[in-house]
Amino acid sequence: MEDNILVLKNINKRFGGIHALVNVNLSVRKGEIHALVGENGAGKSTLIKILTGAIHMDSGEIWFNGQKQTIENPVQAREIGIAAIYQEVNLFPQLPVMHNLFFGNEPTRGRLGWLRPRSIRTRAEELLKKFGVEIDPSAPVGELGLGQKRIVEILKAISLNAQFLIMDEATTGMSRGEITTLFDIVRDLKERHVTVLYISHHLEEVFELADRVSVLRDGKLIGTFATEKTSVEALSRAIVGREIRDVGVLKHRSPDNVVALEANKLRTPKLQEPISFVLKKGEILGITGVIGAGKTEIGRALFGVDPILSGSVKIFGRKYTSLTPQRAKDIGLALVPEERKTQGVFPLLTVGDNIIMVNIKRVLFGLIFLSKRKKRHVSQEAIAACRIVPNDSAIPVRNLSGGNQQKVAIAKWLIAEPKIVVLDEPTRGIDVGAKVEIRKLIVKLAESGVAVLYLTSEFKEVLGICDRIIVLKKRKIVGMLGGRDAELDEIAALALG
Repeated sequence: MEDNILVLKNINKRFGGIHALVNVNLSVRKGEIHALVGENGAGKSTLIKILTGAIHMDSGEIWFNGQKQTIENPVQAREIGIAAIYQEVNLFPQLPVMHNLFFGNEPTRGRLGWLRPRSIRTRAEELLKKFGVEIDPSAPVGELGLGQKRIVEILKAISLNAQFLIMDEATTGMSRGEITTLFDIVRDLKERHVTVLYISHHLEEVFELADRVSVLRDGKLIGTFATEKTSVEALSRAIVGREIRDVGVLKHRSPDNVVALEANKLRTPKLQEPISFVLKKGEILGITGVIGAGKTEIGRALFGVDPILSGSVKIFGRKYTSLTPQRAKDIGLALVPEERKTQGVFPLLTVGDNIIMVNIKRVLFGLIFLSKRKKRHVSQEAIAACRIVPNDSAIPVRNLSGGNQQKVAIAKWLIAEPKIVVLDEPTRGIDVGAKVEIRKLIVKLAESGVAVLYLTSEFKEVLGICDRIIVLKKRKIVGMLGGRDAELDEIAALALG
């Protein structure tokens, strides 16, 4: 135990009839980067919450720095040296970077605890410079990009002298340049003897960064492996308990010649350059580019979230110069937005309530009453189609893992039987097995004649599934590729210039 900063012994946790963690025994060495991987619902989030004091284990022991600990709350976790960076950013957007960095830990003077603004700025500048981060300490956090916000969160944890840093899907929504900066900081932390528990669905990140990796499946620890002695294939089998096969070969049906959607010189407040493209019935059209290239703005315009300044949208031949989300839904459009937490789901409501939110007509009894039987049937249909875990429609969405929350955001729209589906980052935060299931579902939609617009900033996600690929750069279309013969290098060359 001397070489380990964290030792977990026989950790168990139940939520009603669900055994979320089953006798988990895990050891993390001092100063290592230790990855934790597993499918959505495997128990990763539950384990993190136990370590940070957000929830309590039912039984087991936690040993930290050689001492047995009972972590009652997040404050106590921070006091003993455990800090966490979550997938969803938790900062104050109105406050400047320097105040976010030291919030609750500000340098003060006098008995009344007056703040020392100059000292706060000086300490912030020193911390940013120490890790080579070029961010203005006086800039409001709300004006930063997602990657910069996450780096601020990491530096905030470091300012609290964290010895053990938990990073949950830290690269979500970050550009490759931001990821490189993040990884440099993590390696620097390792040199400074800070231990990092790195949770990720991206196995290539695990092999690039981690010393060892532990696999959770169905609440059980399957094993711990040295990254240099294992492979992506072996780790994938351990994660899902079976061989994983991609689904690109399933896409064999050619799209119809019927034009489902046509954007003609479309301009919005966020799309200053006119955008034009055609989407056919039964087609999967990929639109990709680096973060900020404009793919999200296209989705928002088509669904009526952003107003159309000029140009038009034709849907099955009918021309529209203005749209609203309700109108778009009524004519057969569905949008699964990239911001799951604020736009995709209602976290406080149950899975069933979220799913029927856009399917009210399917669960009505008479004109105004909801049928519990119909609601249960529709909810279970959606849960089964997207393999939401646990398969209980009565569970609040906030109690699900991030990946399963994403599945709820997708399921509620897909069960509405739309004619055109716009998916913005549908596989973000989804584990390797669930990603395959989502791609199969997308293929199945196209096979049934649904037109699919697949928006993603991950270039490889459009390969093997899309009929055509549009590449964006600086909110302009810079290339169109055939989906079946496109290469990753081609997409990167166009998107990055």
